[in-house]
Amino acid sequence: MTRSACLLLPLCLTVAACGGPSDTPAPSTPEAATPAAEPAPALPLAAEPAAEPMPDPAPEPASTPEPAGTSGPAAPGARITLFNATCPGDIAVHADDGGPVYVNGTEASYKSFSESYYEATDAASGVTISVTTNTDGTLSVSYTGKGRAHGVCTLDG
Repeated sequence: MTRSACLLLPLCLTVAACGGPSDTPAPSTPEAATPAAEPAPALPLAAEPAAEPMPDPAPEPASTPEPAGTSGPAAPGARITLFNATCPGDIAVHADDGGPVYVNGTEASYKSFSESYYEATDAASGVTISVTTNTDGTLSVSYTGKGRAHGVCTLDG
């Protein structure tokens, strides 16, 4: 006996049982066992409004590292405020209002990353001073030096 079962179109499974001649002939192809499905009617496509061409973005200026002893431009809104700090390892930091930043008396180059964060680097000593302006207007100052030295600086008076 042979039985056919169509599970999913066009997949049909034919199972033959042992035990005697078949009563019905098995279909020769899966299409013969299932009626042909009518194609679904096509849905009309909504007309999309014509998109305006986007202008080409302006090229970004090439970024070059700041030479030692010069102050780089601050990002819009970023501002260096007047402060004095002492860092572990007898590192003295001084910043004038609007810049520059001095590390142990040497003018450091600086780079602004946001309105509230910048770094000043003294190439001669390899010390980087990180300055964050907190939401309440206070400053947090830390340093990173050679040989993975790092720490939190204390703001002076």
